[in-house]
Amino acid sequence: MIGTRLGSYEITAKLGEGGMGEVYRATDTKLKREVALKVLPPAFTEDAERLARFEREAQLLAQLHHPNIASIFGLEEGDGIRALVMELVEGPTLAERLESGALPVEEALLVAHQIAEALEEAHEKGIVHRDLKPQNVKASVDGKVKVLDFGLAKAMDSAGESPAVDLARSPAMMNSPTLTAVHGTQLGTILGTAGYMAPEQARGGAVDKRADIWAFGVVLYETLSGEALFAEGSVVDTISAVMRKPIDLDGLPAAVSPRLRELLRRCLERDPKRRLRDVGEARLLLERELAGEPAVATGEPARRAGASSGRRAAVGAAIAAAGLIGLLIGHGVRAPAPSAAGTPAIRATIPLPAGLSLEGVGAPEIALSPDGSTLAFLARGESGPQQLYVRRLDGDEARRVPDSATAEGPFFSPDGQWVAFAVGVSGLGGGVPAELRKQSLETGLTQTIAPIGDYFGGVWREDGTILFLAATDGVVWSVPASGGKPEPAVAKVLDRGEPRAVPLLWPELLPGGRALAFSTLQRAASELVVLDLDTGVITRLGVNGMSPRYLPTGHLVFGGEGGTLEAVPFDAGTRRVLGAPVALLPGVARARNRSATFAVSADGTLVYATGYLRHSRHEPMRVVHASRAGALETLPIEPDLYGRALAISPDGRRLAAAREDRGCWVIDLERGTRTKVAGEELSGAVDVVWSADGGQLAWVAEAPDTDAALFVQPSDGRSAPRALAARGSDLFLSGWMPDGRELIFRRWGAVSTIERLPVEGEPKVLWKEPGAIGTSALSPDGRLVALESDLGEGFEIFLYALGTGERTQVTGGGGRFPFWSLDGRELYFRRGTGIHAVAISLGADGKPRIGRDTKLFDWPAAFKVIAGPDGSFYGTEPVPGAATQTGLELRTGWFGEVKRLAGGGPG
Repeated sequence: MIGTRLGSYEITAKLGEGGMGEVYRATDTKLKREVALKVLPPAFTEDAERLARFEREAQLLAQLHHPNIASIFGLEEGDGIRALVMELVEGPTLAERLESGALPVEEALLVAHQIAEALEEAHEKGIVHRDLKPQNVKASVDGKVKVLDFGLAKAMDSAGESPAVDLARSPAMMNSPTLTAVHGTQLGTILGTAGYMAPEQARGGAVDKRADIWAFGVVLYETLSGEALFAEGSVVDTISAVMRKPIDLDGLPAAVSPRLRELLRRCLERDPKRRLRDVGEARLLLERELAGEPAVATGEPARRAGASSGRRAAVGAAIAAAGLIGLLIGHGVRAPAPSAAGTPAIRATIPLPAGLSLEGVGAPEIALSPDGSTLAFLARGESGPQQLYVRRLDGDEARRVPDSATAEGPFFSPDGQWVAFAVGVSGLGGGVPAELRKQSLETGLTQTIAPIGDYFGGVWREDGTILFLAATDGVVWSVPASGGKPEPAVAKVLDRGEPRAVPLLWPELLPGGRALAFSTLQRAASELVVLDLDTGVITRLGVNGMSPRYLPTGHLVFGGEGGTLEAVPFDAGTRRVLGAPVALLPGVARARNRSATFAVSADGTLVYATGYLRHSRHEPMRVVHASRAGALETLPIEPDLYGRALAISPDGRRLAAAREDRGCWVIDLERGTRTKVAGEELSGAVDVVWSADGGQLAWVAEAPDTDAALFVQPSDGRSAPRALAARGSDLFLSGWMPDGRELIFRRWGAVSTIERLPVEGEPKVLWKEPGAIGTSALSPDGRLVALESDLGEGFEIFLYALGTGERTQVTGGGGRFPFWSLDGRELYFRRGTGIHAVAISLGADGKPRIGRDTKLFDWPAAFKVIAGPDGSFYGTEPVPGAATQTGLELRTGWFGEVKRLAGGGPG
């Protein structure tokens, strides 16, 4: 088949074969990406009932999308051949890694943690892997893990077979989708599966998620020991060992802790009723193990308790040496004298003030002073905007910073005596002007530095100047810390030798103060870059990541895929990376814009958040109906990661809701049903709009090689999404023209544009202006675009007439997130927590007539709001308590761990 095509897929190489057929490498000629094609054998293609069952299972499996799960893109058919289209994952399998022996314990735990996260995601969707084993886990040397073939063993099952009749022919083994070598044997596949089957699975009993937990325990054991737990010369002997062989954990390396051994015992209970109930428990235990938290368990031997007491005493001395005794061991306790050996490595949790939880709107959410003594973080209560809090790590309480409502992106002065931050830029400012401010930690006074537009982070240099980003146009602004007018810090930015606007986020000052490290703004994989402040030259580092921070050890630390903290050796002098990134720490929380929630100081103190943050892209949202008077009613629709992609059909009967990480559903408001219409194609969706007849949906989502693209698809999901000509990370949809032939969208950057895109054709610029255009919305009659524009003093709402090109200002006191009523007679927008309405009509001269700005009601919890029929509204808001964070994780003396895992930096 090499050199042939199957639909849009050009087959380029054979990768291997498994229990479900041959597997090929192919190129998706439409989306320009490499995929894997699993060609189904004739036993499936010739059995209509079995094929239909397989297709139903595959559709369910395609809903799985997680950084540690290899995705299923769909099914392809042509010339009598059917194939499953899957994500192509490069690199060695865990089985191949284990051929040279056990992994180091910490690396084994990092691998196991990612496997557990993948299983947890699948189990929450009701999907059981059924064939977990090292051959089904890709584990690259840089720490990235992908679990393959979720649920395919069940999908390949044939009705009516009894797995107890013939072990060698049981569906669980014969249908194992695992790849063998191209010239390998089916026996190898069967043997490879048998050693990981749970006892109840081997007996032919009912299989649920507990079978995966058994297999997880076997894989974890083999990763730690380097030896197979159940390996005999035949399938029957292997199954016999699974059923009866004593499980001896004494042969594990001495570095495997008692807590890990207990986890293995619970996973490897032969009675599923006594087995670990949920893989999420394993994930949490692994996180505690990786964090070095002492085990706390009842009934442990006295020697364990004594050891823990000794460890606590040692930690107490270490905390004193770090100046953190007031934080961790209470009031009035005198600690032992500090050691002279340097900053000790200790770990603890910093509790947040009662009633507060971390906020995930701005970036960064936390900051540390250079000496590691003071922490700044963003938090909010049940109501009101987020605010900035500061806490000395050797003190007891956090203090709210005055005049910090709507604060974002804190950063410290070099001497640690001031903390700077932005306010009024999140769109939920309640009338707070968009400004850069600072507070003296000595006097407690807050002062304004300068008015700003938008904001994406700042740094404070030794010479008393502050550099910050006010928009995604690549312009770095400079302003005296004492106050003044911001001026461009660089006259011209040169990327690949050409002047261009490079969207930059989260600056990090490099040694010498003449260069900044950034992340680029992209929906898919943001790239780390360095900007030379003297020449304006951008250096691309060839590393994907977010929120870079430079360490004195000669490393860049940054947020990687799936919330893993990573590091790469970096020469700040030559501005080159000196190796490949490695994983340091899993499970670091991310904000709405994917920035990693961590801070690190020059003395080796690390503070980070885990889990979900409020208002982040990973926070579950519910769908709520609001009357015009503000009466709220939660709809009986399953909460999900709906985020900003929510739209109502023109007849007001259906909602289109797209997850921020995958999938789009159409919700029938009358029946309360939810139908999936798209899957993998919607990764990173931020906008979704309906055509005027309700028959089509359009959205902007991530696309391989081009970062993002505009897609269209029938709203009933009967055919696959189709990418249009508009591509780029700066795309945002405004709406669909009434005739259904064209879409209106905007680009956001140094020069923002409104553009028209024929469904069959190339985009055309209609209007452009310097600076940032925020959200925009096309009127139902296709004549006006409502948009928010930043004129340097905050966002206001304007109308742009498509026919004449004229622009008319609507608001004067600030406004964001405009959207239209279904009949186009009213324009709505948000100011602070309020929902506002303005009547709009067109005069005989074609110019808009603008009515009075009327506040309808407050909706402080709303994330995305759209108009419903009869003057009502629909919106998404966080599920109460789903993403509440009550503490931050602390590590001191962390640089030693960085050097151990990532190697030494330059010099």
